[in-house]
This record gives sequence, structure tokens and C-alpha cells, in this order.
Amino acid sequence: MHTARARRFVADGAYLWNAGMLLARPERILAETRALAPEVWDALGPTLERIATGQPVSRRALARAYRAVRPLSFDYAVLERSRRVFALRGRFAWSDLGSWDALGAQLAEGEEGNRIHTPVAPVLLDARHNVVWSSTDETIALVGVEGLLVIQTTDALLVCANQRAQDVRKVVDELVRRSRGDLL
Repeated sequence: MHTARARRFVADGAYLWNAGMLLARPERILAETRALAPEVWDALGPTLERIATGQPVSRRALARAYRAVRPLSFDYAVLERSRRVFALRGRFAWSDLGSWDALGAQLAEGEEGNRIHTPVAPVLLDARHNVVWSSTDETIALVGVEGLLVIQTTDALLVCANQRAQDVRKVVDELVRRSRGDLL
């Protein structure tokens, strides 16, 4: 969209911003995807049905399914084509939790500006303004560091500067290049 057109939309006040929040039954989303985006459905349909019904799906199967589909946003493939979508005006706080730093901003700020979500309290010595998130019982220690994202899962560890959080996509690309889809 061109800048001038966007400014007209904002100034007009009659347009709503798509924040990407949906309220729908899983069956409806699946039916709309099947009908409006057959190329996506052919690659992902069985996997999406398993997820929607609470059945387990392995990371390997999910990675295989996603490799089979060309990159296409859900908004473009389904939402913009559906006649069953309605936009509602909302007045509420909202944050796009599509990145680790955005998630960190939702965590309570503790001592020295650190934001922590871990089952075991980390050891923080002279550590400031870090986001530490873990799904494991392993102890994490930070010494003399500032402005880091430290994300630990059962099979991977990510450490990066807060201001480089968007570069996580580069890590994903490199893991794909190395045929390590099992970590995605």
C-alpha cells in the first residue's frame, strides 16, 4: 500500500485495522481454507485437521507439511476472499506477540529491568534488561550482560541481543538450510 493511500485511510476514519485476531470455530477456519485456498489445503489440510481436533502432530510431520506449501499468508489466502468474515471495532490493549521481544514486553519487569518466565529462578548477577524464558527445569545464569533474549526449550537454546530479535528468522532459514527442521 502506498503511503498517501494509507494516510487517506487513517484520516477518513472509516477503515479498520486488521490486528489478526480471529474468533471462529476450528471447523469454520478449516472449511474456509479448504474452499478458498485449495493449494494450502492440499499441503496442510490433514495436518490442520489433526491439530484442530487435538490429535498429536510431530514436529517432523508439521515441518514436512509446511515445506510442501508455497509461502502464502492466511490473510491473503482466506480472510480477504471469505464472505463470512466480519470486522469489529475494538477498544482494548493489544500487542503482536509474534516475536520474543514482544512476548518479553508482556512479562512483569523485575529487578534490574529483567523479564523472566522460567520454572526455576535464574541466577542473575549484574544482569540488566534481559528477557529470560525457559520451558525446562535447567538453571540459567546470566553474569554481566545487558539487553539479551535468552530462550531455552527442551531441544534448543537461543541467545541474542534484544534489538536483533527479528533476526531469529535468519536462524530459522539457516536451520532449514542445514536440514534441521526437527528444531523448528
